[in-house]
Amino acid sequence: MIFPFLRRLPIGGNAINAHSRSVMERVGSQMVKEKKFEAEQLGGNIRHVVVGGKDLLSILIRANMQQSAAERLDDKILLAQISTFLLAGHETTGLTMTWGLDAIAKAPSVQSKLRDEALAFPNDSPSMEELNALPYLNKVVKEILRLRPAATLLKRKACSDSIIPLGQPITDKNGKQIHQLL
Repeated sequence: MIFPFLRRLPIGGNAINAHSRSVMERVGSQMVKEKKFEAEQLGGNIRHVVVGGKDLLSILIRANMQQSAAERLDDKILLAQISTFLLAGHETTGLTMTWGLDAIAKAPSVQSKLRDEALAFPNDSPSMEELNALPYLNKVVKEILRLRPAATLLKRKACSDSIIPLGQPITDKNGKQIHQLL
């Protein structure tokens, strides 16, 4: 947003956005607190504790608690990751599935090879590990993600300046030679 102070004005969608953020913070804080409590109750050596399963928040909490105290993320940063999960998992999954099905529908030879690989599988309910072991399916999924990434542009803010060395110096309009970019 060009004028950040406009977010604080009680107009349009600002009130709805503020309410949504407060609900997400409240619910997210409760989820983080519960997962951390669960991990502490399981106690002992936290490196061997399985917190709540394979959901993203459990994995994040478990990975965070395995770090030394100095390297752990605080709850505010953990909470910020929840909104990232929601954004990353909501529209992106549906969009990727749509483009994937479209691509497969337009390529009968790909459909045929995928069908053959799936029909050669020994049971009707494969686990994630078994699905990940299917080589052609893996290649198709990777190619769909390469051709049609769901999140092509993510806004990021640099924490510090980066210096990019140039292979050859360039001369600016004032005649000064530049050997690196900031």
